[in-house]
Amino acid sequence: MGDRPESAAEPSSYRTSVEDDRDSGTRKARRSYAVVWQHNGKDATSGGLRWDRHGLHLNGRNSSCHIPFAHVRELSIQRGATERLRGLPVIALLLAEGKTLRLASLEGTGALHELAAVFQLGTEPPG
Repeated sequence: MGDRPESAAEPSSYRTSVEDDRDSGTRKARRSYAVVWQHNGKDATSGGLRWDRHGLHLNGRNSSCHIPFAHVRELSIQRGATERLRGLPVIALLLAEGKTLRLASLEGTGALHELAAVFQLGTEPPG
């Protein structure tokens, strides 16, 4: 199979950039998503989500946070009309401190399911 260009019918649900790990001489993939999130019922914020083996990192214009995978106690995907963020289905996380984090992907439902798998595995994606 050769490389084929990405068509409009097959959008990528994540962006991959390859970095060199100079210490080990290997290359690893880093993935990020465009998301909307709401932390503890505060105003929704849009920005980027990326993750590594330690947890996820959310960065927006006026807000950022880091959630270690070990702090995630429960995960659910919510699709109800009253549960959505900006009309989008969400991943709802119950965190160790009793706080909540709700995430919606701006890149489609496929990306939402990929993100749910990342949380359930609690690991860095294969590179």
